[in-house]
Amino acid sequence: MYITNFVCTYKLHDDEVQEDMYRMQILQAFHLTSWDDGQINKETDRLYDLCNKTERFSELLDKLKKSTELQFIISIMGENDNVVLFKCLFRFELFDLAHKYICNVIENKPYDKIFVELLDIIK
Repeated sequence: MYITNFVCTYKLHDDEVQEDMYRMQILQAFHLTSWDDGQINKETDRLYDLCNKTERFSELLDKLKKSTELQFIISIMGENDNVVLFKCLFRFELFDLAHKYICNVIENKPYDKIFVELLDIIK
């Protein structure tokens, strides 16, 4: 179960605690107290299926495929694995905006503005 009732604030903290706050908020989003690959993979697969049904989702995947920051992952996993590309949204650099986007998709709220912001930060 993905938790939508919190705001990601890890980037608002001092640099020395941002990474710890990020890890805590990833666990919070997945409603976990410790890392569980099985649960996280199951939920990210479900979230992928949900987001994949939205307009412009292929645009997001295309931007991820072209990302210079993700080229190492893409070279290992291949650019045709869209679920792996989607999971890259949970990286430190992208998670705060990706969380807002995913929450809006889950809650059937408008997501266009946050979608554009997310596209803009993918390098």
